[in-house]
Amino acid sequence: MNKWLAQIEGMLTSATAGMTEEQLGWHPEGKWSTAQILEHLSKTYTGTVKGFEKAVAADKSLATRASTWQAFARITVVGLGYFPRGRKSPEVVVPNSNWTGEHAVKTIREELAKLYDAQQRVEQRFSGTSVVDHPVMGPLTPAQWAKFHYVHCKHHMKQIATLRRQMATASAARA
Repeated sequence: MNKWLAQIEGMLTSATAGMTEEQLGWHPEGKWSTAQILEHLSKTYTGTVKGFEKAVAADKSLATRASTWQAFARITVVGLGYFPRGRKSPEVVVPNSNWTGEHAVKTIREELAKLYDAQQRVEQRFSGTSVVDHPVMGPLTPAQWAKFHYVHCKHHMKQIATLRRQMATASAARA
């Protein structure tokens, strides 16, 4: 199993441990809840799996050539492990349902398991070769995709930690 993907499950478990249904759905105005963050991450895993499956079915890389900007973005995120704050998510991965917290936790674990499986298959076939494009960073190898998902998840786990602190402050203010 890829070392980056192996760490994601632990981050998810740690970030959401002990959260109630109400806490998973809580959010300040204009911000995503923990359940919505999990939905967003689930959608990114699903999208990557679909891309991997298309490449495997075609038995060829579907990657294009990276632009200078895409290469810079890839170095920043995958190379340096830095995920810039404030960037809008591509519309296709924006949470748009009212998932319950329980559903979000269950679904992200299922989608992560599918990503593990697809990562192994595509790594066997395309190791070291760019396989499909990321919408911002352009062509990525299977290993780069795994590191992207790790860095992206880590970014969102910080947001969940902030939500938890905000909930505690709001709860203390009401007491």
